[in-house]
Amino acid sequence: MCTRGSARAFVFFGGLLITAAASASYHLAPDDAGLARDRHAMAVVFAGVLGMVATERISDRAGIALASFSLLAGTASVLWWTSTGSVTPYVVVQFGGLLVVATCLLVQRHSVGPRWALLLLAYALAKACEHFDAEVFALTDELVSGHTLKHVLAALAAWTIVQPLLRPRTPQER
Repeated sequence: MCTRGSARAFVFFGGLLITAAASASYHLAPDDAGLARDRHAMAVVFAGVLGMVATERISDRAGIALASFSLLAGTASVLWWTSTGSVTPYVVVQFGGLLVVATCLLVQRHSVGPRWALLLLAYALAKACEHFDAEVFALTDELVSGHTLKHVLAALAAWTIVQPLLRPRTPQER
């Protein structure tokens, strides 16, 4: 039986699987085409997150609309980058989505779900590590790069969505 918002969860988890494959492929042979596949896969993950948070905090209809819009906007932003070289629309989709998640946290939740604030924190730290890649590498005496920490922190962000699914459910929640 499908529960409220489960389609958005499928988008999220499918996006994670696609991202794992696309990121691994990109890291084995970095090029623009591989980066485009990686960014597109991440846009699918973002759409799932936005759909889930909107479903939990607003309504199922809002979740469907936001996930759908985000899938289209994410795809369009990657296509724009590949055709013009401008990453600006992708950045707007990515950080605009984070702003939407943060805004949704102001709305009372309808159900028990992910720890969205922890997801935001982990993702913000991941982006900071990515931005300060060389500095992190130097600070750790070349033990670990900011890019590596970005992947670990992004996985922690994903874990905030997985973790609630592993807790025992009460009879009322089933």
